[in-house]
Amino acid sequence: MKVTFEAIRHQQGWVEAVYYDEIHEGTIRFEMADPIEVRDDLVAEALAALCGQYYDTIEMEWKVSQRTKQQIERRTGAKLICKVRMLFWNINSMMRHDIKTLNFNGDVYNLSALALTTGDVNAVSLDFGRESAHMYDMFDEWQSRIVKTNVMETHFPLITSDYYMIGSILYKDFFNTTYMVTGMQLNPLTVNMTKMEAEQAIAGMVNLPHSLGLTAVGHTKIACQRWPHLLEQACHAVRTSQPHIGVQQRLLIDVENERGRLGLGAYANQVQSTEIAWGTDERLDFLALYVLKYGGMAQAEKLVQHIPLEAEALVQQCDFQFYERYYPGVLHYMDKSMREAVQQRLEKYGIVMMSESDWQNFMTVRTWIQQTRR
Repeated sequence: MKVTFEAIRHQQGWVEAVYYDEIHEGTIRFEMADPIEVRDDLVAEALAALCGQYYDTIEMEWKVSQRTKQQIERRTGAKLICKVRMLFWNINSMMRHDIKTLNFNGDVYNLSALALTTGDVNAVSLDFGRESAHMYDMFDEWQSRIVKTNVMETHFPLITSDYYMIGSILYKDFFNTTYMVTGMQLNPLTVNMTKMEAEQAIAGMVNLPHSLGLTAVGHTKIACQRWPHLLEQACHAVRTSQPHIGVQQRLLIDVENERGRLGLGAYANQVQSTEIAWGTDERLDFLALYVLKYGGMAQAEKLVQHIPLEAEALVQQCDFQFYERYYPGVLHYMDKSMREAVQQRLEKYGIVMMSESDWQNFMTVRTWIQQTRR
């Protein structure tokens, strides 16, 4: 399938384009909090990020550098039809090389990613309008740069999650970003994504994959230690259409609080069931098993209902320590200084590396979940 972007306009702090494919059409807009100039190459990268790997062909009424054209084609797997110029300008070659920018939404897992990242970290947030109503307090807390967008009114979020990177792309030159932080988590769906995510350079930024070594449980463990005073705000900072993420965060905090005797108080006593059935979302099923083991069936069914009866035997027989340990394969995709810095942070928060038996237990749980869907 082919998608076309035309009537592309950009001025200080504003990008807009008309798009259409065989089924969809509309206008996509991005309005930045600062009146910044965005290079043509970055505009192209931002529009391409909407496409994920869904399309065979992407056409833009736009002129980009040959280098950017090649990068977009490599990342999207699509042929890019556009005008090409030879000049490629990269401010990074003239300035410092350790600047990091986080795609910030304010949740517990973002807080953990911040704690794992050394040095100063810039924050950029997408404002989806009504969908982001509960996130604004955390945006203010971190003085995050805001990019308002109507992307949630389009079909693009249904085909890719890459749109979350667009804030960092548009602000790339403003911050002179070298490393982009996404805050991804390890789960049954991302287990094979480490290499792909680590090697996915976008707009000249290196995708720092360090957060992908931890499950949501491991991230909760770190956030509870580093940001206990912000946990309530973080649990509240979820999209209005995804209240189950808030329930998930509260349940995991309660388990961590109980197991670690942290004295944080109760976070999940008053939460209502998500009404989501087992088999709907593999990521939720994965975490529901952990809550079942350490919090009991009543708590687990607040996250996922109709958990298979056989799950009780699984959680009794299988060692679940891997949930709070770090997958060391991620370290392979970092340079030495970054790898050592991440390892020091992990040690600080009491996170140890997965062993071979931990990995086998992870795969056992993943396979068991998949078998319940047959």
